[in-house]
Amino acid sequence: MRWVFLSLVCANLLVMVWFWRDQVGGVTVSPKTDQAEVQGQSLTLLSEVNRNQLSYKSKQADKRNATEQRCYSVGPFKDEDDAKFLGMRAEALGFESEMRSLATGGSIEHWVHIPPLANRQQSLQLLRELQGRGIDSYIITQGDLAEGISLGLFKNKESAGRLTQKMLDMEYDVVIKEVVRGEKELWLEFPQVSALTEATRKRVVGIDQNLNWMLTDCSNSK
Repeated sequence: MRWVFLSLVCANLLVMVWFWRDQVGGVTVSPKTDQAEVQGQSLTLLSEVNRNQLSYKSKQADKRNATEQRCYSVGPFKDEDDAKFLGMRAEALGFESEMRSLATGGSIEHWVHIPPLANRQQSLQLLRELQGRGIDSYIITQGDLAEGISLGLFKNKESAGRLTQKMLDMEYDVVIKEVVRGEKELWLEFPQVSALTEATRKRVVGIDQNLNWMLTDCSNSK
């Protein structure tokens, strides 16, 4: 009977050890990366941080470069003497300036002329004929209208039209060409954009001058 009892006890111990091993072996430990995902944490790679920082610094540098390529210009001046005087005034206040010409819209003029003839001999012959009839004219010697006859340049389109009609009535082949005359204004340019606050700009020009300030591309920028 003792052997039977001891055998049952050993069998029970073996069964208990077997079940205990199964329970311990069934436990699964999640990797650290999975734990971070479960807890809602996001991982940022060091290389990504560096790229973001570099991108931000690059944008800031671009903004600085764009500002450095802009200049303040003041004007327009009636003549160079007025511009030079203000330049000396600005220099006394510690600001460098450079004189520059800015193109404006310009004006359109109307050129009444006879189209180019075949050669200079024909042009001279027609010129003598026109001048013999009291018509003010001269030979065009350069450009795409060379060997043509100029009859007048008019700012007023109606005046050009009246002369054209008169010449057509006299049976001359006459046309009108529009010519754009570019006009320029004299300004002073200042590269110190950040230092030229509104109050400083007023000190530069004073209170008696009717001048305008505007932000433009610097004349020496590429």
